[in-house]
Order: sequence, then structure tokens, then C-alpha cells
Amino acid sequence: TSINSVLKDNQSLENEYADIRNIGIIYNKVEEAEAIISAIEADVAKGKEAAAGQDPQRIFIAEKYEGEYDVYHAKSAAGDIATQLGAEVLGEKGWTDEQIVDANPEAIFAVHVSSVSDEEAVALYTENPALASVDAVKNGRVYPVVYSLAYTPGVRTGETVKLFLQALYGIESIGKDAPAVSIPPAGAPLFQKGKIFMQKIDLKDGIFKGLPIYFCTLILLAVVLVLSI
Repeated sequence: TSINSVLKDNQSLENEYADIRNIGIIYNKVEEAEAIISAIEADVAKGKEAAAGQDPQRIFIAEKYEGEYDVYHAKSAAGDIATQLGAEVLGEKGWTDEQIVDANPEAIFAVHVSSVSDEEAVALYTENPALASVDAVKNGRVYPVVYSLAYTPGVRTGETVKLFLQALYGIESIGKDAPAVSIPPAGAPLFQKGKIFMQKIDLKDGIFKGLPIYFCTLILLAVVLVLSI
């Protein structure tokens, strides 16, 4: 999860770039961070190229929870990324089945947490009789999206971009030389050759030794805030 987007009213792809750069500055890995961003930008450019000359695909991004939709609109991280790739992101807070039917999205991206499987997330739309007439449902274009890729994806932004490229345009991958994104065991370095990691910091060691956990967390957040100003 990234910090810059969470602290702003409107989330965006640019905010995700800022978070990646901040992480690079904190760990003195600026060149590696810029390589990540360059690879993402290359994929975004390919999406724009694929979208050129055709009507934007109308899409709906949401997590369905306890019968309600948590909508990722155009000013969310996932929504802005999809917009940058040429899609028209539908939906606002409070949308219901009726509004989804009226909007008739061509594709639906079913956001879900780790306790919900891809199949279960998709079924919330495909097995909902109220949505049977929606093009996305009729044409089998309901795609699962893990929550961490939709809400301020941070160093995983490249994965979010690739997900939309595949679903919208059938593009498998563009930035093949980009470092892979994964999370290492606690204590592993943020960057390794060919990979970028979100650091898991042991708050019991180093300069944090002997300090309360909540105080250490505030220190880390303050550092990121200063870098983002």
C-alpha cells in the first residue's frame, strides 16, 4: 500500500509514481525506482496506443460487500489507471444494481480481499439475476482484481496496469525488462537485482530499538510525509 495516495483527496497514477520515488529516496535506490516507473509508463503508452481511434470501453470497478458496492470511480487509483489506458470508468459512491444495469458496462472488474477467491468475486456479478442483461456479464467480461492492486497499489502499480492491458486489449505484457514486484521475508532489502520489494521493517532493531511500536510507526509516516511535500 502506498502513502501519498492515501493522504490525498483524489488518488491517481501520478500519486503512485510519487510513492515509488519516495521509497527510492528513503532507501537510496533512486535509479531502481525510476526504472520501475519507466517500465510502467511504457505499458501505459501501449494502452493509449491500443485505445486510439476507438470508443473508450465502458468499465465498472467495484468490490461488492454485504450487498453494497464499494465503487472505484475515475478518481480512485484503479480508476485513474484505467482512464490513463483509455477506458471510461463508470460509477459513483452508492451505485446499486439498477444503476449498473442502466450504465451497461462492457467490462466489470470485481475487486476482492484475500479471504474471497477470484471465482467467488466474479460470481457476485455473474450469478446476480439483476445484472443478467449487462453486457459485461453476458459476454463473460467480469474480471477479478485483488484489493491490493486496486487501492493505492504502490510498488505493485505495474501489475495493475498489466491487468487492465490484458482485460481491455488482450495485451499480455510490454515492460518485460521491468523489475518484478514481490514481498520478501522480514528484514530483506527493499531492492535486489531485478526486483523491487516493499520493505518489512523490524521495529525492534536498529534506531527503533526500545521504542513503542506506535511511536516507531509515527516516525516512519513522518519521514514519508516530509518527502511528499
